[in-house]
Amino acid sequence: MNCKRSSNILDDSSGFSLVSTLVATAILSILSVSLMTLMSQQGRSMNYLEDRMSRISFTKNLSMYLLEKAACEQSLNGVEVGADPSVVEIKKADGTVLYSSSPTSSKNKYDHLEIKKITMKNMTVGTGPSSGMVEVNVVVKSKRSTLGLSGELTLQATTRVLTDGSSNIIGCGSGGTGTVTQYNNGSNLGAHDFCSMSHVGNAEDSHFCRITKLSDGTWKRISHGTGCWISCIDF
Repeated sequence: MNCKRSSNILDDSSGFSLVSTLVATAILSILSVSLMTLMSQQGRSMNYLEDRMSRISFTKNLSMYLLEKAACEQSLNGVEVGADPSVVEIKKADGTVLYSSSPTSSKNKYDHLEIKKITMKNMTVGTGPSSGMVEVNVVVKSKRSTLGLSGELTLQATTRVLTDGSSNIIGCGSGGTGTVTQYNNGSNLGAHDFCSMSHVGNAEDSHFCRITKLSDGTWKRISHGTGCWISCIDF
């Protein structure tokens, strides 16, 4: 009687066998690992996009403050125009520190970017009392592990400065009051200190508007199918 019952149990196919349980466990393990890998990759990709947006936003802010005369002078006055001199800090017009390369400063961060170094490169400034363009380079590094963003990156912005006889910066701009010229037609815009799009109309698929600075210092607008206003600044 007992033997027959045991035989029925072994032959019963209504339950799960040990092999079926092991196979199901293996499949669940593989799916779990795949899901965790996918979630990890999505998280890293999101970090990459966030860091990229942070770099774009940081560069726009840097350009804006360096183009503002008072903020530029707070940041650069007294710095000697030479071979990549250290700037250390970028300041607002009232002298408040905006960005710092000091590792002990609370201003050496922007979102998830860490500011490692701020230097200045001479582009067109002559010797002695002169004026010309300089390039401010800010080296940043992501504070988190992100997809494809290992190492340091350099963000750049330019501005016009005035120097004394010792090549020290004594002011920003060209010494004038500054003028803004707007263009709503034509492609060749001439030479200006800085140009940017200020208005785009009728932006549909395949319509575009771009602005680029040529090697001779002039600016050119390239557009298709859209009304595009360009604002150019001369300091």
